[in-house]
Amino acid sequence: MEVEATRAAAARLSSLAARLRRRTGEPERVARFLIRCTFTLIAEALGLAARGGMAALVGRAIAAPDGFAAALGELWAALIWPGEAAALVATPALALRRGELVELYALTEAPWGEIDPVIFGDLLLGALGPGERRRLGAHFTPRAYVERLVALVVDEPLRADWARVQDETLALRSRDEAPAAGRAVRAFLAELAAVRVLDPACGAGNFLVVAHESLRRLEDEVLSFLGADCRESAERAVTPAQMIGIDRSGWTCEVARLVLWIAGLRAGPRGASQRATIVHADALLSPWPPATFVAGNPPFLGKSRLRASLGESYVARLRACYDSAVPESADLVMYWWHRAATLLESGQLRRFGLVTTNSVTQIYNRRVIEGFLRRGAIHLVGAIADHPWVDGPRGAAVRIAMTVAAAGRGDGRCIRVRAGGDEAVERGIISADLRVGVELASARRLLANGGLAGAGVMLGGRGFLLPASAGQESGYVRPIVNGRDVLQRSREVRVIDFTGLSEAAARSAAPAAFERLVAAVQPERARNSRAGRRERYWQFAETMPTTRRTIAGLSRYIVTPETAKHRVFVFVDGAVVPEHPLLAIALDDAFHLAVLSSQIHRLWARANGGTLADRPRYNKSVCFETFPFPACEPEPRAELAALGERLEACRRRLAAAGWTITAMYNAPPAELQAVHAEIDHRVAGAYALAGDGSEAAVLSGLLALNHRRAAEEQAGAIRWLRPR
Repeated sequence: MEVEATRAAAARLSSLAARLRRRTGEPERVARFLIRCTFTLIAEALGLAARGGMAALVGRAIAAPDGFAAALGELWAALIWPGEAAALVATPALALRRGELVELYALTEAPWGEIDPVIFGDLLLGALGPGERRRLGAHFTPRAYVERLVALVVDEPLRADWARVQDETLALRSRDEAPAAGRAVRAFLAELAAVRVLDPACGAGNFLVVAHESLRRLEDEVLSFLGADCRESAERAVTPAQMIGIDRSGWTCEVARLVLWIAGLRAGPRGASQRATIVHADALLSPWPPATFVAGNPPFLGKSRLRASLGESYVARLRACYDSAVPESADLVMYWWHRAATLLESGQLRRFGLVTTNSVTQIYNRRVIEGFLRRGAIHLVGAIADHPWVDGPRGAAVRIAMTVAAAGRGDGRCIRVRAGGDEAVERGIISADLRVGVELASARRLLANGGLAGAGVMLGGRGFLLPASAGQESGYVRPIVNGRDVLQRSREVRVIDFTGLSEAAARSAAPAAFERLVAAVQPERARNSRAGRRERYWQFAETMPTTRRTIAGLSRYIVTPETAKHRVFVFVDGAVVPEHPLLAIALDDAFHLAVLSSQIHRLWARANGGTLADRPRYNKSVCFETFPFPACEPEPRAELAALGERLEACRRRLAAAGWTITAMYNAPPAELQAVHAEIDHRVAGAYALAGDGSEAAVLSGLLALNHRRAAEEQAGAIRWLRPR
């Protein structure tokens, strides 16, 4: 019932807010007015003000709208607000028209006593936010998701403490030391009252509300035990004042204060009079208040969007503040992770847990985690590598990871959410890739694989592209493919490629193609903030010279999209230019294509490369350069090469019949399944691994082989993948 009531109330707020914003053009004033109205209605529902006062006032005003603002002002002046509500005293009443009053009256009939503060904050941000980011009511982060993290961070260690206190108390009572038993329980109650929970990116305050509720439930149990087993009583001590939030948005801070005020009201008079500390600040650049636990959901912002979203100067300050402790290629959330881990490592926190995007397992993000785990001062006590989530007021459905850390060394629980929603739990030492038992971070890059894989070019302007019918003018107009061409339908385009030529040489070599770039690329490049791209407009933004040199001279080479639902490897013609985000692998032997296409390699790639949203990501340094190819005798090697050719031929036949690569692997036809099954069987045999071996066994075997190969290479024996 709470979810439906909360959604309905927020939807009505959204409708009225939108109407008032359109009329007044003052979104901030409208938002504050409606928040104060919300305070009033909740206070009435929970008995802190006379019930029905607001409804009666609005009902009278519908007949005489001119007197509404003054009457509401008098009502607000007569109310004595406890705690945080006093902050809204300066908010004046808005003069409303009759239709607006009718909408407000409908709001007074909502069941405000049933509002769930955990989801109300998210919905309120959308309802009253000045930007009106989305239609309200469709999305909020489910309470159960927030509760899951708070249970691991806050509830679990405190309940372990309480279990020890109970054992101590029962032991004391068995020795007829009842006063000492009572003191032990009271001491624990004092410890609960001293707990501080910090959310350094608090948003609407969801995690703080759930943490407050968690402390209250435990306090209830302790008080009950004190009365039943110790024959003593004590006053409640847990209040919202133990909750601390930080947020960059002043508006969001106001919503968080309201949400925590609601939570306090629901907890009783003492809770209503004690306010949480919500700090309007940048948590990445300012000190964090002292806390026992940290739990939260920092902003989801990938490394490629940092400058565009936050600005060059802010990113420069951020980099300077952290002095390279966080890799420049890491996502923004890893700065929060580093900050929390630093506090934990120094003894200033007991435990922390953060929600991050599931790209935390990608190499540049997990390096932050690896550094702390390697030193041994902290360990992961809980991890979920892939979990559904809703990204706050934007309502975006994403896949996230949860990581919970405590001080020292130790084991943890790694939870895998399977298709269909059921879960598997593994216990043991959790590594930075959020796995138990296989320390893949220790895999070494192999010299044998080095220099063979590279990213495709980045054009930096669609003006480089021409239709396939365009001539090849002196060889400078070439075929090009990107990930979409490989996985879906080919664009059938060519690219003007002046890589390595000066402006004069390019103009001379292919005048018509050069003039195309002057008209279609130079105006766009003239606005580019990077001088090199502005000045060398006839060149690709990133020419990837190493990749181009490596594939040069090959009649064909292997490509795979960096991020894709299905990990596929295909051959392309040697004359084709690979475009980012396609990864080029400079191997033309179908033996390598077969091994890369096997289930064994897919397991290695997925485990090492991490994911972006719900799509596996292939990182050349940890997926390809660490992968130990099997050492095959000539006959089995030739058999695998024949299977690689058979795989290519099968996919070409299917493509000719209208299948895309994505369609082939979404619902593989029988002939494709058959060739992959044979590849999987032969590759498993080449490694002497059972075809039905567990994922952990396969990864452990590959990791051990990687270590042996690395040792061989140190001794000078290198099994080059491509003859030198």
